[in-house]
Amino acid sequence: MEAHGNGDDVDRRALLRSAAVWGAAMVAPQTALMELRAMRARTADPAWLRAAAAWTRHLVSAYGSLPPAELLPEARTHLNRLSGALGGDLSFADRARLSSITAETACLKGWTAMQLGWWGEARGDLAMAVAAAAAGDDLPTHVQALTLASATYSFIPRGIRKPSGPAQRHLNEAIALSRAGGVTGLTRAWMYARVTEERALTRDEHGVYGALRKAEGALSGPRVDQDRQGFFGLDGFLSYFNDDGALGGYLGVSLAHLGYHGEAIGQLSETLGGTTDPLQQAALHTEISRAYANARVPDAAVQHAHQVLDLAATTGTTLRVERMRGVRYSLEPFAGMAAVRDLDQRLYA
Repeated sequence: MEAHGNGDDVDRRALLRSAAVWGAAMVAPQTALMELRAMRARTADPAWLRAAAAWTRHLVSAYGSLPPAELLPEARTHLNRLSGALGGDLSFADRARLSSITAETACLKGWTAMQLGWWGEARGDLAMAVAAAAAGDDLPTHVQALTLASATYSFIPRGIRKPSGPAQRHLNEAIALSRAGGVTGLTRAWMYARVTEERALTRDEHGVYGALRKAEGALSGPRVDQDRQGFFGLDGFLSYFNDDGALGGYLGVSLAHLGYHGEAIGQLSETLGGTTDPLQQAALHTEISRAYANARVPDAAVQHAHQVLDLAATTGTTLRVERMRGVRYSLEPFAGMAAVRDLDQRLYA
């Protein structure tokens, strides 16, 4: 693994950058960081565990505000600190709590690495998250980690239209675990939304709509308060996923893979109009561009492709650029058009 500088320097930079984002809310994270630094031996008492959980919460809240390339080293430093503490002499309860915090942090780091296109690191992080969540008996984070891991094995982010066995196996395990109860409606909805995408890749239209109905039911049903279980969980990380059309993006992607390009464009465009999250906007513009390309409307496809590249530059993600290169293959019949040549210059710069 490439060196990324002194951990304390990374944490100081994190505090300085995040101060501009959270302002007065910095008091709690700064206190948490001081508690974490105070522990130099491999022991973790309850106060340190509370500080570790607070710092994980702080880093999760930074997702979407800090570019992934800046957030990743901070998450890496914290995850190394947590995994080191797991080697210490801990009570059963403290080890379970630390395992849970480690799982949450590994989820964040893995998902952030995926935004940078670092697939191997993302899969390794999420495998750690799955194992740590199981060790900590943290069912909600276990289900979330499996769902996140499924996305790192899916061919959808890379624009390849075929099913992935590992992605489906992770989702099947998440579904089986979620039946035990205690998992938030938000997490279950997102899990089933991921199922819709994988079902669409196999052209299983019945499976797509069945999974969507389960996702809608999870959002409309009674909610579980994860904080009462003693786990922080990652529902804040899924804050964009709400009752006001979040499933629309997954439905649009599924319609496109089922071959209903016109319906997909309409559904994706409607969802795009309801979000202000630049990461979600980039994902939606990507899928709209793909649908237009497959519908043989190259000018509109190129227009949305440029929107993706603008947003990728703003958010500091490379995943969207990689996905756009997949979309570009669908524009190959129009490679001689000036608009497509201009896109190529920018896409492969």
